[in-house]
Parts: sequence; structure tokens; C-alpha cells
Amino acid sequence: MKLGTIFIIFIIVLYVYIYTRPRQLFELLQVSVDKFTPDMLVEKQPIILFSKLVKINQFIDVCLKYNFCFRKDHTLLPETTIRNHSKFALIHNNSGDDIKISLQKKYVKVSFKQYFSEIDNEHDINVDEVTVLLKPFNVIVLPYLFEFQSSHEVDVTFLNDIFHSLCF
Repeated sequence: MKLGTIFIIFIIVLYVYIYTRPRQLFELLQVSVDKFTPDMLVEKQPIILFSKLVKINQFIDVCLKYNFCFRKDHTLLPETTIRNHSKFALIHNNSGDDIKISLQKKYVKVSFKQYFSEIDNEHDINVDEVTVLLKPFNVIVLPYLFEFQSSHEVDVTFLNDIFHSLCF
């Protein structure tokens, strides 16, 4: 009986680890909102939605409705580096100006105390960084463990599920 329980716990932990493991390759997917499908989220790559989205809540309610359990809205201050611990982080440029977003891919969750995200004071300059120019009212969907920094104040919505909050 105990061996069976240990085996089931091992399978569950292995599933959570494989489910949340980030991909090794880093690609930017670009798509308009009408071509966006939830299957694109399985790729675990950043997605740039280059359609004009004035109200991000409508996009979340329609396209991402079943992909999260918990939500947190946050305003990111300029030049602050954030590491995403959520399943997805949606960066929404709701201003009329272009915004530079710097992205880095990380592979390890540093702090288990932070549920949605954490401020990373040790921005690693040895890791490849991609800078994206986010047009007005466009959105970037970032998967788990991406680190980002903005040149201007920007709104970020963190969407999380149970697996990503438990993972290591």
C-alpha cells in the first residue's frame, strides 16, 4: 500500500516537473488576435499580439479563460527587472508610445516565496537578451520563467495555475 502511494506521488511530481519545464530554444511568435489560438500557448514561447487591444480584459476572458486559476494585475515601473513565476505574464502597452521590452529566458525559479513574480536585482548580462519594440495597444504574452524589463511604465497581468505555483 505504501509503495503504491509513493509511486503515485512520484508520478504526480514528475508530471508537474515536465508540465512546467521551460523550452530550451527561445523564439518570438508574432500573430494577430484573430489568428491567435490557445494551442500557441503550448509552445511556451513569447507571443506578440500585434493587433490593437484597448481592453485586455476582453482578450483574457475570451482567449485565455480556461488557462489560469489566479490573476494579479500590476504596474511595472521603468528599468525594473521582473522574473515571471506565473504561467503567463501579459505585458500590455496601453499608451500611445512605443515601449522597449527587454527579455531574457531563465531556467530556474529563484524564490519559492513569490507566487506571481519577483524583482530580480541581479540582472545577468551574460545571458542573451532580446529587445522588443512594443507598439501602442499591443500585448506580449510571456510564459513561465521569462525575465523582462521595460523602458516605460507598463501594465502587466499575471495569470497563474496550481501547477506553476507549486513547481520548482
